[in-house]
Amino acid sequence: MQKPKCDCERPVIFISYAHKDRELMEELVKHLKSLEKDRTAIIWHDGEIRTGEDWKVKIEIQLRQACVAILLVSADFLNSKFINEFELHKLKKRSAVYLYPLLARPCAYHRDLQLRDLQVQTDNSKALSQLSESEKDLFFAKLVDDIAAEVERSVSQKPGNTGAPTSDRTGSCDNEFDRPGCSGQKRSFEKIIGRMDER
Repeated sequence: MQKPKCDCERPVIFISYAHKDRELMEELVKHLKSLEKDRTAIIWHDGEIRTGEDWKVKIEIQLRQACVAILLVSADFLNSKFINEFELHKLKKRSAVYLYPLLARPCAYHRDLQLRDLQVQTDNSKALSQLSESEKDLFFAKLVDDIAAEVERSVSQKPGNTGAPTSDRTGSCDNEFDRPGCSGQKRSFEKIIGRMDER
């Protein structure tokens, strides 16, 4: 298979989720879209894959370009072979990615080998599925500000960049997963997966 080409225009925020959590993913994306409107970043999930495209190549390209990876953690997420063996495996090999895991539904994530050392974000120990609509809106609004601040930090720390980042700056593109990158921090994160029944 031909190696995926890197085609960065703006920093990429990658969303990893199990298909049973699609509704929560879509609610999250509604809030994150403000970061696309002001050209802060590109929001990417498997719904962006068009008919006829090689889904695995598209996912690998976004995994390589991602500056921030949001993980929607649930039992289905933890049990997805594709998420664990492909997405998380590649993401955790990159020091550049800011991992941001969110607890989508209650689950024993603290027992998962890949996530147990990561700080999973909750709202007062509640999963997103346990929040009221207004509580969810408040939570997502704060999340957008947190993610925007991390994107700005990652772009300003990119080698060769000086001064404050602007909306026209490009995100970091790694040709290899082990290249130092967007953010020096490691957080728990969630990856967005291709259209696979395993999710």
